[in-house]
Amino acid sequence: MKTAFPNQPGQLALLDCLACNLRRLRSDNGLSAEALGASIGVPGEQIDRIEEKRAIVVRIDLLERLADALGVAASDLFSDAALKHSSVDRGFNGQRAELNVGPGRKPGLY
Repeated sequence: MKTAFPNQPGQLALLDCLACNLRRLRSDNGLSAEALGASIGVPGEQIDRIEEKRAIVVRIDLLERLADALGVAASDLFSDAALKHSSVDRGFNGQRAELNVGPGRKPGLY
């Protein structure tokens, strides 16, 4: 699926950033998609559509409510800076994989 904002070298597409950050922040807060949706007055399926990049149009007021519920600024939902050096617990022998999308590297787990 193509996004409306093509990747620049070393950057994630805007939609990719939103999907990744929303899923990570929701998980960090121990919330299911249903619980997060209920807290801001939308169905959990709408949260799933954003995280799975099936929602191409997301209203600004929804982004603001999501950010408030997750305790971040709305701009943080689109920031790839938070993703560049975050670690992802893979749960395999205590090893961690680093998500690195810095210059000259393709987005992915290393």
